[in-house]
Amino acid sequence: MQKINGNRLVDDAKFNRFHLSLVLLLMFLLILDNFDGAVTSVTMPALMQDWGVTPVDFGISASVGAVCAFIGSIVFGFLSDVIGRKPIMIICVLLFTIGTGYVVFMPANFSLYIVRSGITAMGIVGLIPAAIAIISEYAPLKRRNFLISLICIGQSFGAIIASLVGSPLVASGQWRMVYAVALIGFVLIPVVIFLIPESLSILWKKGKIDKVRTAIAKVNREYVPQEGDEIEYKVAGQQKKSPYSILFSEGRRAGSILLFLAYFFTMTIVLLQSGFMPTYLVAAGYDMQVAVLGQTASASGVIIAAVLFGWLADKLSFKTVFMIMYLIGAIGIFCIGLKPEGALLFICLIPVGLCAGGGTVLLNTFTSRYYPPQIVGTAVGLFGGLGRIPGFFVPIVLGLILASNLSHQTDFTIFAFLPLLAMLCMLLIPLQHAYYKQVEATKAKAVANTTDA
Repeated sequence: MQKINGNRLVDDAKFNRFHLSLVLLLMFLLILDNFDGAVTSVTMPALMQDWGVTPVDFGISASVGAVCAFIGSIVFGFLSDVIGRKPIMIICVLLFTIGTGYVVFMPANFSLYIVRSGITAMGIVGLIPAAIAIISEYAPLKRRNFLISLICIGQSFGAIIASLVGSPLVASGQWRMVYAVALIGFVLIPVVIFLIPESLSILWKKGKIDKVRTAIAKVNREYVPQEGDEIEYKVAGQQKKSPYSILFSEGRRAGSILLFLAYFFTMTIVLLQSGFMPTYLVAAGYDMQVAVLGQTASASGVIIAAVLFGWLADKLSFKTVFMIMYLIGAIGIFCIGLKPEGALLFICLIPVGLCAGGGTVLLNTFTSRYYPPQIVGTAVGLFGGLGRIPGFFVPIVLGLILASNLSHQTDFTIFAFLPLLAMLCMLLIPLQHAYYKQVEATKAKAVANTTDA
């Protein structure tokens, strides 16, 4: 009989086939997840022409999707901590698969399309907190930040694939067939059920000790389970408290408020980068083709950022990486206001994508490490949902700034403060109550006690 410290075995595990398969499966789920999210922008021009849809109708559809995404992120994030990550993943895959795949067969009724937009949006955003919660509990400590960031790349690839698949189909008049790709989701349900494990904190909370032992044996091949093993898996926090109570207690209230503000400013940068940048560039006198190519250059920074900053977060402190990332973004945004020409414009746009995409991914990674494992779904879902609040009014503000006839330099000088404000929020977050800092302190104390003995 052995007395087993489950947390330490997971933290000290070497990256193996179990981790690789889990990362690939979660990444593939997020690829399909954001593919479904991106097909609307790819097919909407053709749909509007075929169905006689007005821009106002499209705006209503987008608004319904935004509200449902706000609700879905918060609700499903919370439920993933209460009933389990796998059930929520199955529900969300079903929602976005049915919601998107139904367009292949649905009549030309835009009211039905709006309803399916809301259903799909809830499924899309609900999957993310559950996926992040699972990988954050199984990844080795030395690579945890990188692997969390890595699965999030799936969202960027989903958007790219939607564009590549959708463009020729839309051009040939077969825009409905783009939505048919989403039906792959039905095949993924058995994958979630049989190949993706439930998170350790949920298994432990439900008293499924044998499954915890089996899962840990897959994570760390050096552990060979034996009959009668006494296994311990610590889940921080008071178990009788609700996830929301833990979120704002145990010394993390100030950190939670600052983290929300960081999400707020970062999502505003995302809206600027993904929705308004081409418009601002054209208004500044750039050619439309240059503006579109600039958008592509900016978007390419998202994938680079997810890999680069996730890797750096395992090597440096979170605050150092956030400072580097947001400063690069601020410099890039400010320099765009100087109206650079040619390659210099694209060099300035890439940091904007780095800051927007990297900021979103790294904030989710930090959130999954700042809070105890049993409330990661709630935390990522809540801040992901609240972070969508800028989408309700920021486009109007950006439009007013554009219409105010301020100089191009003044506009982008104002925008350059956004990453600086996000950076300030992250630098001010007190880390002494961060869960990952508590784990580091416990390990250091254990090492010291072993050395003294």
